[in-house]
Amino acid sequence: MEHKLIEKPVFGNLEKPRVGRRDRVPTAAETEAILAKASPSFRLIYCALRQCGARPGELCRATIADVDRINRVITLKEHKTARKTGQPRRIPIGRKLGDLLDHAIGTRTEGPIFLSPAGKEWRVANLSRTYSRLRDEAGLPRDLVLYLLKPAKVLIDAGKKAPGKKRLQELIERFPETEAAKEAEKLLKKL
Repeated sequence: MEHKLIEKPVFGNLEKPRVGRRDRVPTAAETEAILAKASPSFRLIYCALRQCGARPGELCRATIADVDRINRVITLKEHKTARKTGQPRRIPIGRKLGDLLDHAIGTRTEGPIFLSPAGKEWRVANLSRTYSRLRDEAGLPRDLVLYLLKPAKVLIDAGKKAPGKKRLQELIERFPETEAAKEAEKLLKKL
């Protein structure tokens, strides 16, 4: 219907169910429990997600060619909001993320930054499934989902809707020494 491929709906008008708010971030203990049985390749991409606040799909698709070591940024031309913004997504590379990237890339000169245990690029579905399996094995609540690792989203959106002091302090406490925490500290000083 929407794309005018059929004349009338087969099942009536179906709407995609709304996802609940994703603003609960994993605690340090929950993160430790998830990583306890994780493969080294999962640890790498998981820790990178915690450091930079990128969407899982962004890091899964990021290639070595997207990494600009001189300007310390990963630049993605294709990303979730590319059509809306018309701008590339720029993910700053701090010291810790830089170390993770060095480890993930090693001596390779092309291909995806992060490789799965099978030596292939991660797919969001596989990454999410791995996260869910590790979460369930650790006996953690099912409201913990991979996308919750994007704490910087609040900070990126700060120009549109500033986060409150409580939310900023929570980000600093839960993600110490990350780029997101540094940005949160700067915003707190301005409030």
